[in-house]
Amino acid sequence: YASKFADLKNSLNLSFDNFIRTSDDAHKTAVEEIWRRCLAKGDIYKKSYRGLYCVGDEMFLRDSDLVDGRCPNHPNVDPVEIEEENYFFKLSNYQKQLEEYLSDPTRTMSESYRKWALDFVTAGLDDLSISRSKARLDWGIPVPGDDEQVMYVWFDALTNYISTLGWPDDVDGKFKKFWIEGETLQLAGKDQIRFQSIIWQAMLLSADIKQTDTIAYHGFINSGGQKMSKSLGNVISPYELVEKYGTEATRYLLLRHVHPSDDTDITWERLDEWYTANLVNGLGNLVAR
Repeated sequence: YASKFADLKNSLNLSFDNFIRTSDDAHKTAVEEIWRRCLAKGDIYKKSYRGLYCVGDEMFLRDSDLVDGRCPNHPNVDPVEIEEENYFFKLSNYQKQLEEYLSDPTRTMSESYRKWALDFVTAGLDDLSISRSKARLDWGIPVPGDDEQVMYVWFDALTNYISTLGWPDDVDGKFKKFWIEGETLQLAGKDQIRFQSIIWQAMLLSADIKQTDTIAYHGFINSGGQKMSKSLGNVISPYELVEKYGTEATRYLLLRHVHPSDDTDITWERLDEWYTANLVNGLGNLVAR
């Protein structure tokens, strides 16, 4: 799907400085380096673990995470009980520092999301499983020094924020300019608060790298009151929007009507209403006069 996302650049008349995949060699180098740094700090250890695992989120769940016995992000799928030996990250080592970090109101652009993250941390942090058995997961970046384990997908993926800037091979170039000396702003979905504001910030602390300045969390774009799903037949593709309304009108509709932090519900009928009211009648009449 990476190529489809990249193609949106042309369809929506966008530009970007870099478009990366976490399968890139440069990213792999960065992930291995951040692992070694966390290991050298004494924040990585290996142990056997048994617990409930959400396949959708690719993470173990605590009892307090469950809603009616299931992952709140995947309420239609039962979690799986798994027992295996993995590497763990000492997230609990950074309890106090994360509380201090999240007490700063500038750390997120939405107060409610910052408060959720802070409440999650103050409730007590468990150490995080950051690897999976290669026998069970045959893809992923191998753990340095252990070919039987691959890194947990989020430990891998979060590092893209600095690997895209050339870290660790070029620390005096874009990484220094944008991450160290600049003001960093990350954009993520509201279901990623635990990963972006907690796990990633602890990884940065462990690796002795500056933490993120601000994170903006956006809501979901739903369709007809439900999450978009192929099985429900309610998916509205951005390519379909451009085909029907054109590039500039699509950009306008998204900027004008999609809420920056809460969920937004759209349907083709609602889009037609917005298009007619705002652009055909509103702007059209103004230009005609």
